[in-house]
Amino acid sequence: MVSSLPVILFVAAGLRMWLFRSHSLAHWLSERPELVTPLTSWKRVTEGLALKRAGVAPYDGDVYHETPLMLCMVDYADVLLGQNNMWILHLVVDLMTAVLLSRVAVETRRYLLQFQATEEQRYSILLLYFCYKIAAMGKS
Repeated sequence: MVSSLPVILFVAAGLRMWLFRSHSLAHWLSERPELVTPLTSWKRVTEGLALKRAGVAPYDGDVYHETPLMLCMVDYADVLLGQNNMWILHLVVDLMTAVLLSRVAVETRRYLLQFQATEEQRYSILLLYFCYKIAAMGKS
């Protein structure tokens, strides 16, 4: 299962790149109210960045809802990558999140299997005890 992670990441990266390059689909998805809220809208992030660069506090109105740290990070990434290449940052963050979630899942599975192995003997003793009690109740 872990060996298939690079394949999954490669397919996911390809799909994500295709979605970013498909402008009509990206536009349609960016307008869907099921997917875009004031907290998840990239349009609002770019508006907040434009307000900051214009010298207007982005928090004065009801446009920008992200944290100041996020605003600084997006400003730095925009200077570094440019607005047209921001999809690279999103792709890298998505892949890092996938790897992190995969590691968490593997470690959780390992912990639960170890816990189950240590508890298995206790459960088998309890099972024998209850079977004995049921058998003893049937005799009386």
